[in-house]
Amino acid sequence: PICKLIENNKITNRSVLDLCCGHGNHLKYINKQFNSRCVGIDIRKSENWNEYESKNIHFVQQDVDNVIKNINCKKPFDIILTMNTLRGRWNDNHRDEFLIWCSKNCKYLITNNCQNVNFNGFDLVDNISTQNENDRIFDCNLFKSKINGGVDK
Repeated sequence: PICKLIENNKITNRSVLDLCCGHGNHLKYINKQFNSRCVGIDIRKSENWNEYESKNIHFVQQDVDNVIKNINCKKPFDIILTMNTLRGRWNDNHRDEFLIWCSKNCKYLITNNCQNVNFNGFDLVDNISTQNENDRIFDCNLFKSKINGGVDK
């Protein structure tokens, strides 16, 4: 569903930052389909990183809180990807701080299971729902930054 959202919304260039990237599987597939420049950040290093690391895919072992407190991108990423992260229980101030940082450092935010949530600094522009083999619904949502707004459909 992530690649379909990117394709359907004609997001070009596709520089991607995956926050809380886990094993890096999403970056692997995005890079494979679009040859995108990808960076993954997670507090735990995955063994998959060595396999996926390439000219266009890089991983950094770092606490995401340190990233949002200490780094501002000179040029925003086209996409910040954060799957299974924002649907958890967050302190409202901490979530808003995270989202404001994201809105300043990307054009689009892709997340999951958050289509009915208002995110500070973003507008929902697309949503794809799929069903897996266990009949579990999986939503993938595309939000556009109000600060760095991506192209309109």
